[in-house]
Amino acid sequence: MINEPGIVKDSVSYYHEAISGEYDYLYRVPFSGIYHCNKDYYFARQYHDVCQIMLIEKGKMYIDYRAQAFTAQEGDVIVMDCRQPHFYRSLSDDLRMRWLHYNGSSSFQYTNMLIEHFGVIIHTMHDKTIEENCYSIIAMAASKHPNPYDMSARIGKLLASLTHTSQIPISEVEAGVQMTADFMLDNYADERLTIEFLADMAKLSPSYYQRKFKEYQSLTPHQYLLLAKIRAAKSLLTTTSRSIEQISEDCGFYSPSHFIQAFKKSTELTPVQFRRLWI
Repeated sequence: MINEPGIVKDSVSYYHEAISGEYDYLYRVPFSGIYHCNKDYYFARQYHDVCQIMLIEKGKMYIDYRAQAFTAQEGDVIVMDCRQPHFYRSLSDDLRMRWLHYNGSSSFQYTNMLIEHFGVIIHTMHDKTIEENCYSIIAMAASKHPNPYDMSARIGKLLASLTHTSQIPISEVEAGVQMTADFMLDNYADERLTIEFLADMAKLSPSYYQRKFKEYQSLTPHQYLLLAKIRAAKSLLTTTSRSIEQISEDCGFYSPSHFIQAFKKSTELTPVQFRRLWI
């Protein structure tokens, strides 16, 4: 029985202390557990040098984090950088959750990226990959002497799986812009790729399309298309014996000289110099 307010029977927690400096390049799980809680459960902390993930299996929880209030329920994952003040409490008498603290490697950077792009509450819709990774991590922690490399790999898989959730629907405008970006990646040499053509594909006016493309992709359509062409040229330079003239044509450049100039501006190498690096 865990001696914390509101934690009821069958709850367990696991602790593993790595030697200072040991495996700093890996993800580590110093604390983890499986909690069953009633409405008396609450927890508050100003600072802890770890990140935390909580998978809500049943019930509801209130979270106060970064001066914002959130409610998590069954199927949700809560992600926090515990170096920030945080408070949470049960909103039901049948709260069940699996939780883990992790640090090491790029924990804080990865966690804050997740929060920035997906939020503190990630609606996983009972994603089996996420659930299975949580279960396996805690099962490894229960073994008392988990393999640090296997544990790190599992944490990496869990964090990656959280980026695959689709809980944030994108607008029709963003979907249209993304469609044109994907089209450019696959059809970089298509002569129809004008602003008017792309804007029509996205069902937007040319001026609005250019503004929203820059907002979503951080590049203008022209810059994005040029990078797609350069990327394709790099692949052809390193995997084929085609001439510079042929690659220039295949990638949709106006002329070999235009290709060489654009390639050197992007990579600080001519196409020939770049190819030689891979011979």
